[in-house]
Amino acid sequence: MNGFIMAPSHNKPGGHDATGAFHIGAAGFQKIHSLPPWVRFENTADSKTADAKGFLKIIQDQPGGWDVFAYFGHGDSNALGSADIRGRKGSTTLANVLRPKCNTGVIIMLYACNTGAPGGFAEWLAEDLASVHATVYAHVPPPGHTFQNANVVVYPGGAPVIPRHSSLWRDWYRDMHATGNELWARFPFMTAKELEAELTAPEYLMGRWEVGSKAAGSWHEVFFGDMSVVRTDSVSRYTVRDRGEWSVARHLLIINWANGDREEWKIPLSPQHQAVRQTGGEGMKVLSAKRIEAPNINAQNLFHGQLHLKQSNLIKVG
Repeated sequence: MNGFIMAPSHNKPGGHDATGAFHIGAAGFQKIHSLPPWVRFENTADSKTADAKGFLKIIQDQPGGWDVFAYFGHGDSNALGSADIRGRKGSTTLANVLRPKCNTGVIIMLYACNTGAPGGFAEWLAEDLASVHATVYAHVPPPGHTFQNANVVVYPGGAPVIPRHSSLWRDWYRDMHATGNELWARFPFMTAKELEAELTAPEYLMGRWEVGSKAAGSWHEVFFGDMSVVRTDSVSRYTVRDRGEWSVARHLLIINWANGDREEWKIPLSPQHQAVRQTGGEGMKVLSAKRIEAPNINAQNLFHGQLHLKQSNLIKVG
């Protein structure tokens, strides 16, 4: 994935809005998606002398080919305040600069307060970028954290990503605010099904786990948001040895593997010492599991091949 990230250079006088929030968000978004280094633009406390032309020129000077454009900074219903891009005219001007840099289907992330208000900046930008089928995510009131804000809408349409009346709202709000949870950066690239599955999944499930025992050896199990799971080993970490589906019933995570094995993991999960009960052709086994990697480095499209092997035939890694 290719993209471009921008954040203001300076804090407000006496504040830490840039260094304490915008820069952290920009650096985190870059790292999570392995994007080119984020770029600072000039700004002032009141934006009266903010360098709007300089902001636009930075974009113009880039090579383009972007799948995502992310802005971290102050915003309002009709403006990207830190960049002094204001009103309907400002939105159109920004769109005209972005359009030749963006791939079809580009995602625009406005990590800026209130820009998602109906009839406001995010809606205008989506309209102005309709020719490249852009999707624009933005925050709506009340103002919240720069990037860990659950009040997010998406344009075209202006629908909330997760409505407040949804049964998923509590999990969405928790995960968006949780320290160390990268959902705030990952959700724009997830399908609705993947997002729902992640929100309803037990905490810590997504990502790569090392599973096994001294007698059986060890292997890896990687969980995805579409309720699928694959089994690999550490030598060929993206070669699939078996595929399965996970589900939750009462206080159990249940995994049904294509080779006929079934696993039960007690909930809540323990990332360091998870007990696993496995049944299958070799009888019942008691295994242990440990979460070793987060989901962002285990993208589902990296996995390939399918070779059904019994666990005793998997390469032993522990």
